[in-house]
Amino acid sequence: MMTNIYQLLTSLLGIPVWQDFIPEGESKPAASYLVITRENERVLKGKTILRRINVQVSISSDKSRLETEDYCNKLRAIDGSISLDNFKYISILSDTDEPRDDSSDPVYTTNIELQLTPKQTQDN
Repeated sequence: MMTNIYQLLTSLLGIPVWQDFIPEGESKPAASYLVITRENERVLKGKTILRRINVQVSISSDKSRLETEDYCNKLRAIDGSISLDNFKYISILSDTDEPRDDSSDPVYTTNIELQLTPKQTQDN
């Protein structure tokens, strides 16, 4: 499943995507993702009928907040999408900016939490 999430984000965003965090020293713009929750619903006779995965995507730029917005808009465009690649349904749960840190190398970051419903489920 992690491969499917990575492929979705890299194909949509077109920038480097990292699991967990953007390594220090990597160029920006870049994104990272972290699985927040995995929910299994409607377990019937030992089989999961529905699975949902909540993923936080952080998009960072060293140029401006507008640059993060350009990339975030690519994710916002798939809100409510059905049958996209390996997912039945994709929705945005939250969308927030992080305050810029007060350093000599400012970084602008926006976090978007996605809820992904995979097309395939696995037996328990």
